[in-house]
Amino acid sequence: MSNTSLEDGGSGLNVFLDTLQLLEKFKPTPLVRLRSLGDVWAKLEFFNPLSRSIKDRVAYGMVRRAISQGVKHVLDASSGNYGIAVALLSRLLGIEATIVLPRRAEKSVRTILKVIGVNVIESSIEINNEEMINLCRELAEKLNALFLDQFENDANPEIHYETTGKEIVRQLKSINRKPQVFVAAMGTSGHITGIGRALREEFQNVKVIGVCPRIGEHIPGIKPRNTYMKWASEIVDDVVEVSLEDAVRGVVYMARHEGLLVGLSSGAVVYALIKHIMPRYGRDKTYVTVFPDDIFKYVHLLEKFSDKFTESFDVVSTSDDYT
Repeated sequence: MSNTSLEDGGSGLNVFLDTLQLLEKFKPTPLVRLRSLGDVWAKLEFFNPLSRSIKDRVAYGMVRRAISQGVKHVLDASSGNYGIAVALLSRLLGIEATIVLPRRAEKSVRTILKVIGVNVIESSIEINNEEMINLCRELAEKLNALFLDQFENDANPEIHYETTGKEIVRQLKSINRKPQVFVAAMGTSGHITGIGRALREEFQNVKVIGVCPRIGEHIPGIKPRNTYMKWASEIVDDVVEVSLEDAVRGVVYMARHEGLLVGLSSGAVVYALIKHIMPRYGRDKTYVTVFPDDIFKYVHLLEKFSDKFTESFDVVSTSDDYT
């Protein structure tokens, strides 16, 4: 007789009572070797079911904490995935949510938030920075809402330490891998910090390398190093800056060499890995990275480069060998 039950998600058969159970129990997200790059392992965070991104983790953790304190209305700034995750959770959990968008928020994000039907405030602030934090504090007081504050709330890296980071540690140990280098994109610096802490705790001398846009470049989901990142300085050993075109080249590389349709922050990481980090730290090392989301919110940006999508539009020259 089978011991399968609905309460345990169908004992590995991926049957769930509702969306919240799916969010909680469809874990861990996959860790996959990028065969074309050698001993490089990527955590595929677009398997999170709400925003199809790593931001489900922090949004769920912080919204749950708010509800446990009796909060009925939450507010935060977001240019993309995090705002979508908070918005969907507000619908699922029966609270009100207000999302404050920077001017550079993608059109696709605005459309998705309209589909969800939450409160949206469009600001004239270019990107999420200290000015945006101050605006959100003012709006939260005016609207009698709790400002979740993904930029300064220490719950952000703590949640990644407890969830994403510890998942990666268990997954690496299961295949007897000890990473020497961890590479991640930087936005709030929450996931690079939380995961970096977990890896260093288990594997000690792991190098933590951040990837961000060059100053003056815009890559959705990540920010230049001269913007506010509360936690980055405590964990990051080195930073690699890339352009939007570099990120697109990384996206193209993943599609053509690994069959993965990753987002632009993931593409930025891939380009940085191939062109800067692996040559610097050695191609014989074990690397681990995170792909925060997938390609689909960014198709309109990719279209701007479509006339370059020839066979030669790739990260690696024909003389390079990463196998």
